[in-house]
Amino acid sequence: MENKINKIGKLIKLYKTRKQLQNLPDFILQDIGRTKAEIAQELNKNKLLNLAASHFLYLLKGG
Repeated sequence: MENKINKIGKLIKLYKTRKQLQNLPDFILQDIGRTKAEIAQELNKNKLLNLAASHFLYLLKGG
């Protein structure tokens, strides 16, 4: 059971990180060597997993 909880935690962390990338201004993306297109591609990875992570976050917040 603990292993599953750890996997969910990692999934939520990955989701949050990807969402933070989405909100970075262009000059920071340029500094880290990424483009908006690359970020969009990253956000499109594992859409089902991203949906699950956002749902878990919603439930954790009492939704």
